[in-house]
Amino acid sequence: MKHDVIVVGAGVAGLSAARELHELGNDVVVLEARDRIGGRTHTVDIAGATVDLGGAWLHGPIGNPLTDFLASEGIEHRADAVWGHSQGVALDGRWMSVEEAATVSASLHDFDPANAAVAVGPGEDAYSRGVEWYVNARKLTGSTAKTTTDALNWVMGAGVTGDHPDKISLRGSALYQLHDGGNDVLVGGFRALVERLARGIEVRTSTPVTAIRHGRDGVTVVTESGKLRAGRAIVAVPLGVLKSSGLVFDPALPARQSLAIKRLGMKSLEKVVLRFEERFWPDVYRNFLNLGGNRVFLEFVDMSDSAGAPSMVAFHNPEVATRRISPEERVGAAVNTMRSLFRAVPDPIAATITDWGNDPFSAGAYSYIPVGASGADMSALAEPSGHTLMLAGEHTVSRYYG
Repeated sequence: MKHDVIVVGAGVAGLSAARELHELGNDVVVLEARDRIGGRTHTVDIAGATVDLGGAWLHGPIGNPLTDFLASEGIEHRADAVWGHSQGVALDGRWMSVEEAATVSASLHDFDPANAAVAVGPGEDAYSRGVEWYVNARKLTGSTAKTTTDALNWVMGAGVTGDHPDKISLRGSALYQLHDGGNDVLVGGFRALVERLARGIEVRTSTPVTAIRHGRDGVTVVTESGKLRAGRAIVAVPLGVLKSSGLVFDPALPARQSLAIKRLGMKSLEKVVLRFEERFWPDVYRNFLNLGGNRVFLEFVDMSDSAGAPSMVAFHNPEVATRRISPEERVGAAVNTMRSLFRAVPDPIAATITDWGNDPFSAGAYSYIPVGASGADMSALAEPSGHTLMLAGEHTVSRYYG
C-alpha cells in the first residue's frame, strides 16, 4: 500500500505534522522506533507522583505556538514559577544569604546574550566570555561574583542552553525567543498533549527506520520489519539520531544540511526524580541551586504541586560534572547531595532516572548552537531536503530550539 505521507518519529513535532496532514485529508502513517509515543516527552507515574522525565514546562505561554492548541483541546495548564522565585542558593555547601541569593537569581533574568554579544565584539562567541563580561559590567565581587558566574555558566549555560559554556555560541543563545508568561506545567503532564495529538492518527510503534530512499517518484522507507512506500516523507527524529548516522538517506541529504548536522550540537541533560513520603525541605525553597566546586547536581526543583505528591527533581549534566557517575549511582549521589545541604533527609520511597544521552532513539536531550555554528544551520535543516523529503523537529527552528 502506498501512503500519501510517512512521518518518521512520534514525538511532538512528528505527531503535530501528522495531525495537520491528516486533517487536510492525507493518508498518513507515523513510524516510531520506541514502544511508546511522545519522543523526548515522557510522563510517568512514580509511587503516586506524575512526573515528566523529558520536556516538563511550557516556556512562555503567552504567544507560544502550543497555547492555542491546548486551549482548543481543553488541556489545562497552570503557572509554575520556578526559576528565580523562592530560590535558595548554596555555594560549596553553604547557604548564601537572602540578599546574595536574590542577586544571583536576578542575574538569571537580567543576563541578555544579545547585549553580551555586542559588548564582547565579533571576535568572541563563547557563552562563557559573555558571562565574564556581564559580571565585570555589573561590578560584582567576592562570593556574589563567583556564584553569579557559576549560575550563569553552569545552570543557564550548561543546564539550559547547551554543552560546556566554552562551547556554546553566545550569538546562538541570543536567537532563542522566550515568550511572556513565565513557565506553565500541563495538568496531567505532557502525555495529555501527546495523546491528543495522536488521536485518530495511525502510529506504528516499535518500528525503527533504518533507511529512506527518496526521489521525484516518491519515497521508500526501510524498517526492520519491511518497506513502506509513500509520496512524501517527513523525518522528525532528534538531531542526535541524525548525527549518529543510524539513519541512511539515499541519496544523501544536501551538503548544506549535512554540514549543518555536523556543526550543530546535541546535549544531554538528565533528571533524577526522588519521591519522598513527605516534604522535609523548607517551604521557602521552590528550587535551589548547588554551586561551587561540586557540579554533579547543579539544581533541584520541587515538583510536588504538579506531581501530586512530594517529589524533588535533580538535574545532572554528564558533560560538565566534576566527576563521572554511572546512571546506577545517580539516585544515591542526588540524595547525598541533598544531605549535604539539609539536616535530615530520609531515603526516598521511590526514584527513577533518565539516560537520554545513551538512548539510541534520541542520543541526547536537545539541540543547541555551539561555537562555529549559527542559527542559519538550523534554518537550513528546515528547508526541503529534496522533492519528496523534509526534516522536522526542535533542531530546525532557531527561535525555539531545545
